[in-house]
Amino acid sequence: AKELGRARSAIFDDEMRALTLKRLRLENDLRKALEDSEIRLVYDPVATCADLTIRGVHALVQWSETDDSESEHGDYRAISEDARLMLHVGEWAIEEACRQRVRWWTVLKPGSSLFVSIGLSAAQLRNPDLLRLIRRVIRDWPTDARNLAFEIRASAVDEDREAMKELLEKMAAMGFQLHLTGSRRDIPASEVLKEFPFDVVKIGRWYIDKLVNGEDDRERVRKIVREVHQFGRKVMAEGVETEDHFTKVKELGCDYCQGSYISTKLDNAGVMEFLKESMARKRGMVEE
Repeated sequence: AKELGRARSAIFDDEMRALTLKRLRLENDLRKALEDSEIRLVYDPVATCADLTIRGVHALVQWSETDDSESEHGDYRAISEDARLMLHVGEWAIEEACRQRVRWWTVLKPGSSLFVSIGLSAAQLRNPDLLRLIRRVIRDWPTDARNLAFEIRASAVDEDREAMKELLEKMAAMGFQLHLTGSRRDIPASEVLKEFPFDVVKIGRWYIDKLVNGEDDRERVRKIVREVHQFGRKVMAEGVETEDHFTKVKELGCDYCQGSYISTKLDNAGVMEFLKESMARKRGMVEE
């Protein structure tokens, strides 16, 4: 038994050593990527379900070393959280999103109602300097607070509900949009919206994938939509990839949709061209 215990301990130590080395390597690679401008933003256009009018874009952090992933990439996201590098990544992402928004809107003047949304990590939400940082960014890159949305995961809200409520109420008072994402099935939308000032609740792609064949899941989504609308808020479906997906979320009453059915992910230049084409189509419809 002692030999078995020692063997298990050795295996555990080897696994921990390998994990530590992997984390250190990724941490160093991420730090270098920040220094070498290998981190970039890509964007998902957001459209209305009523008539596919483009209402904004959602910014996602992408690391060129992991081109097949986004900000949700488990390894580097978790490691950067632990190393507090996510604070630097997050600060850069907010500034870059606002800088690009100013560029697009200055050239295209597509209307003040178009927004840019970007996710906030748990580390950013715990950072006491978050609001000071945001104020500085929108001062340096003039952005109407109403046109900047911050996406926050339900798991982050649950970490410290009192502190989160105070922070989100301050952000809402400043005029920013707040989007709730990653809601679990056991967290009713009505419970969250009673306590927190979210403007939009996002329905995750793990729901959307099941909508086509799953009546039970359609009823769950219908219930969420009904609850959110009762509070006067909006619902956004993400991961809308097919016409069938779009038809279902529209039938269920979702207000906005995001996913490859609207557009593939776009870089800065791609957003510019996409908005130009969208505006041209809209003008053509008006003229007809």
